Amino acid sequence: VFEQIAELAMEYKTGARSLRGIFEELITPILYLIPDNPEICKVEISSLFEDARYFRRK
Repeated sequence: VFEQIAELAMEYKTGARSLRGIFEELITPILYLIPDNPEICKVEISSLFEDARYFRRK
């Protein structure tokens, strides 16, 4: 995921602020979802182009 973010920033010829913006766009929905769902114990982000995977407690 970090390589994909860096590649996007290089493609758009942007700096660190753009990296931060891309990362925030990716993680913000997750940050709002997790507190409302205490059953979630793990989140896996494998690609910018796929939805995150949520793992629930057993």
